[in-house]
Amino acid sequence: MRIIPVIDLLNSIVVHAIAGKRETYSPLFSVLIKDSSDPIKLIEAYIEKLSVSEIYIADLDSILKNTPNLDIIKNIINIFDIDILLDPGIKSEQDLWKFYELGINKLILGTETILSMKIIENALDIFKQRDIIVSIDLKKNKLLTQSQELKNLSPFHFIKQIQKFGVSEVILLDLSRVGKKTGNIPREFLEIRNNTEISLLIGGGIKDFNDILKIEKYNFSGVLLATAIHEGLIKPQQIKNYLLSSLRVIK
Repeated sequence: MRIIPVIDLLNSIVVHAIAGKRETYSPLFSVLIKDSSDPIKLIEAYIEKLSVSEIYIADLDSILKNTPNLDIIKNIINIFDIDILLDPGIKSEQDLWKFYELGINKLILGTETILSMKIIENALDIFKQRDIIVSIDLKKNKLLTQSQELKNLSPFHFIKQIQKFGVSEVILLDLSRVGKKTGNIPREFLEIRNNTEISLLIGGGIKDFNDILKIEKYNFSGVLLATAIHEGLIKPQQIKNYLLSSLRVIK
């Protein structure tokens, strides 16, 4: 199973995301790096201390203000040999072309921002199929969306729809759980896992390393992590050992 650390960018620095209340997000304090909220330094720490090969970046400046951190993201791509999963708050086809030549490995389309199903179809046409991930953004298990087309869909029925387009990977992200260390896996996530074969990543509420083992046990494809790492609840060596053992299994 994949372990993917998260970077939330706001005002061009890394912030600590809690419960989706973005107006309260403050600069990151992490046991991995002292007195810094510089995304470059955090990625260096992620690579050196965790041995990860991919990073999820939520560009909140792009999502909230339509002012993407393009220079920072380009710099990250140029410096690091690592896969970047980027959520820049895609709304329209015009946004898709803006990020087409950026050089990221995976573009994330979040239900919170996309305005219609058509955007997902367009993304699959413009990008390679494997380069698109759809994030099912939830708050207390209710789909976050501005689209009337999506508003009445359950997460499960939404997945069934986008599978028909060719989407092969989905993130289940409950913003009300982000940064809260609530632990366990939401029952609704388990129901989706039990009723679909699509690759599922899970994010929000991770409390400790036992949560990661539970997520693996239920055959999720990966987990997004931030707070538990930064607060030292999950030790870097635990992640490094897990990822190295996974590589040995693959070989």
